[in-house]
Amino acid sequence: MSNKLKTKRKAPPKRLPLSNQKAHEISMQIKAAKGNLKKMEEKIWRDAWTEAEDWANTINTITLMTALKNLYGFSGKRMGDVIRESNRLVRLANEGEVTVTELMESLEKKDKLHFDERYKELVRRYGL
Repeated sequence: MSNKLKTKRKAPPKRLPLSNQKAHEISMQIKAAKGNLKKMEEKIWRDAWTEAEDWANTINTITLMTALKNLYGFSGKRMGDVIRESNRLVRLANEGEVTVTELMESLEKKDKLHFDERYKELVRRYGL
């Protein structure tokens, strides 16, 4: 017996009978598909973020309105006034006439409210 191991020769990989033009077309289709997947992924993230933001806004509005009603007896009309004023302030912030930071600082100085540092940091980072 021989101490040498015999190895089998591997057959060369089978090549598909494609012309250069066909191979190029397939390559372009793959690149287009990758681009489309990337766009779809970005859209999913944007939509998910928007939905999460809408959910947070809804929960915050409902809980604030319930608290105002329970603690101070706010009526539906008064709560509507609060929502309209809130929307007006958001519009002003979106138009650049006031910033959320300015609103927060005003509440802290004039009304002696205190905001947690992490909320302040979020407003500094993402606020209008």
